Amino acid sequence: AELRELSPIADPASRTYAMRLALRGDSSRVALGMSATVQASIEGQAGFALPMSALHSQGSIPMVWLVRDDMTVTAVAVQTAGMLDDAVVAVSGVKAGDRVVTAGASLLIEGQRVRLLDEREAMRPGSGAGSAAREAGR
Repeated sequence: AELRELSPIADPASRTYAMRLALRGDSSRVALGMSATVQASIEGQAGFALPMSALHSQGSIPMVWLVRDDMTVTAVAVQTAGMLDDAVVAVSGVKAGDRVVTAGASLLIEGQRVRLLDEREAMRPGSGAGSAAREAGR
């Protein structure tokens, strides 16, 4: 199948993104209104797999928050190239070494100060306050 359309906004309940696919080949066994579970694979395209929770949008533009050296955030547009289970592949907008906010992205504003959670703290119950950032490329 070929991805025709990907919603830039996650469903608030399921945190999934609606998509429309164009089927290739014989689709005679597919009836109107059927649903499917799809797993994407992207061949030959470099990018970063980011958790869905890292995405937010401004209008129809997918964005992520990057954490600057002064621990404030700045929004950057990303180009996505598909989804992998619970992640989205960003092919532009982030680079290796960038710190990407992965929790609370929809609650932040430009220039807001955040704190980084180390892996042990992020795994503890109740550590969801504030925002977590993950370094791209790791």
